[in-house]
Formats: sequence, C-alpha cells, structure tokens
Amino acid sequence: MSFILRKKGENDSRTNYANNKTKFFDGSYSGDKFEYKDIKNSAKIILSSAMDPLATLSRYDISEYFTDGFDENFMRLSADANSLVTLLAPNMMTKLRAYIKALIEAMDAVFKEHYKYRFSEDDVLEYFKAHPKSRQVFSYVLNQHLTFLRAHKPEIIANYTWYQKYLEIAKDDEPLDTAQNGVSVTNF
Repeated sequence: MSFILRKKGENDSRTNYANNKTKFFDGSYSGDKFEYKDIKNSAKIILSSAMDPLATLSRYDISEYFTDGFDENFMRLSADANSLVTLLAPNMMTKLRAYIKALIEAMDAVFKEHYKYRFSEDDVLEYFKAHPKSRQVFSYVLNQHLTFLRAHKPEIIANYTWYQKYLEIAKDDEPLDTAQNGVSVTNF
C-alpha cells in the first residue's frame, strides 16, 4: 500500500509528493490515483542518504521534525521552500510523521530480514583460503585500488585488520599474470 505517491515516470525513487488530500493512515486508502495535475499543489519531499552532498543543496533539511524512529546520521528528509508552505497545512506534518515512522520501520524490517544472509569477514577469508585463483584476482584488483592509500595514508591500511588477515593468507601467492593470452580479472 502506498501512502505518498510518486509522479508517474519519476526517475528519482527518493522523491515523494503529498498534499492535504493524500490519504496516509486514516484507514480509507482505496488505491486512488495521484494525478499529475496535483503535483503543482503538493509538497515534494526527498529522502536521501545523510552522506549525499546534494541532500540539502537548495532544499531545507526537515529531518529534525521526524525524530521518532528516524536517525539523522543515516538519512535526511528535505523539501524546497514551496513544499514547506504545503507541509504547514493542518494535520499535514502529523500525517507525514506517521508515514515516515512506518516507512523507517518497514525499511528496518527488510534490513533485518536480509542481514541474516550477509557474509561475515571470516566467511570471505575462508572462501579465499579455499580458492587460490580468486585470491590472485582479488589481490590484483586490491593492489590497483589501494595504490593511492598505500602512498598517502598507509596508517589506514595498517589499521584495517581484515585486510591484514587477507594479506597473511595471500602472502605466498604468485601475482596474477595478466600477460597470458585470455587472462583478465573478469575472465578466470
């Protein structure tokens, strides 16, 4: 069930539109269509990562109004000036708070469900112990990607214990011979 509806064809899945006609949690949601013509009278609310440098560029951060279940260290809610006027409509913020709280709870539930399937660092190390060719390819890719850090911030690499354990496993490996015909990091 969707409570804040997106514009048809909207590429940015973080953008939600809502107005005072939007049915959030009043129990009467019947699948009404959110008309494109309603967008001009609606608040444009954007949910983005807190690390997104554009999260509040030319928009106002409204995250502080959604403290119940909302962690500003991970996500930001923002709106432009015109949307702020729409959000001041009676009961709009109350409805939106309930929606954001339910959205965060749903996201947390999905995260917890998927979290149990994630690989631990030890799982990855065990895999590389048993697969020397994969280890060669991974070492080759890491060497390319960590060149800058090794040169300018070696303390980061020295303090990354998982990587140190990996280096211990791979210490006796021959480097990947990319000069061989048909050998590449995507074909092994």
